[in-house]
Formats: sequence, structure tokens, C-alpha cells
Amino acid sequence: MYTEAVFVGMGGQGALLAAQILAHAAVHEGKNVVWYPAYGPETRGGTATCTLIISDEQIGAPIAPNPEILVAFNQTMLDKYIDQVKPGGMVITNSDLCEPITREDLTEYRVPASSIALELGNPKVLNMAMAGALAMVAKSVESESVNWALENQLPEKIKKTIPINMQALELGKERVQKTE
Repeated sequence: MYTEAVFVGMGGQGALLAAQILAHAAVHEGKNVVWYPAYGPETRGGTATCTLIISDEQIGAPIAPNPEILVAFNQTMLDKYIDQVKPGGMVITNSDLCEPITREDLTEYRVPASSIALELGNPKVLNMAMAGALAMVAKSVESESVNWALENQLPEKIKKTIPINMQALELGKERVQKTE
């Protein structure tokens, strides 16, 4: 098993945390992991990207210049990074903020992450809806491990959000749709 994804969003959308939770889940399962964040100097509104590689085998390089999966939180970031995805790869988009993709050599999965977050009453959990969608599509980590990562890796100051984050994960898994 080998999963290579790049999460792309704006500062404040939680792209880095979504990838980090999945990374911790994979480590919990004994897999090899690379979690490589990159972000601009802005706290909110700047570019936030993160490479996540999960593998049963040793990982040769910590970068993915042409990932097999792109997880796009908004249209700006989708437009900026879609050309880097390998032909035959996949794109997971926040369908509330992204138009359908036009590259015919990619498979698109759409999840209404912003709507899920608003439905749950906390716009910050859209990242967990996106993480749930990736976990469902890539099948690189088990749900129990993702829940373990939330319970054991979230900073103490936000542990009270674990139940709503778990709900967002599950709804992301349930509502992700492959486009035809």
C-alpha cells in the first residue's frame, strides 16, 4: 500500500491538521509516514500545503512534486495545484468551494465539506470532513486509527472538539461522491 497526497488550502482551513491527523493514524497502525507541511508567513489566508505519504514499505523521498492525490480545500488552491497531479490520479475537492475539474485524465471525488461543517455548527471542522473523504477513497488508514489520532494527538486546548471532529470525519466519508 502506498498513498501519496498533497493537501492544499488557505491558512485557517486546517489542511495541515487534517494531514497530520491522518499521519498519526498511519503511524499508530505501524505504517511509514511522511508529513511535510509548507505555508506562507500569513497566519490566516495564506497558502497552506502539506505532503502526506503513507506506505507499508520504506519511503524513499519526503516530497511529492507530482502526487497521485490532490486534496483541494478551495478553488484558488485547486487551480494552482491541479496540473501537478499525475495522469490517472485523483482529486478530492470541497464541492462547496470548488468547481468540477476539467482534466479528463483524473478521477474527481467531491465532498460538501463546508456544508458539513456548518451543519455541525463549527466551520473549522471542514478539514476533518476532507480527511474523512480521503480516508474513505484512499483506504490508507482505518477509522479506529483516525479516531485514536484525534483523541491522542490534538492539542489539549482543543480536545473538547473531538466529538464534533469525529462527526465531521464520518460525514465526510459518507458524503464523498465520485464524479462521472
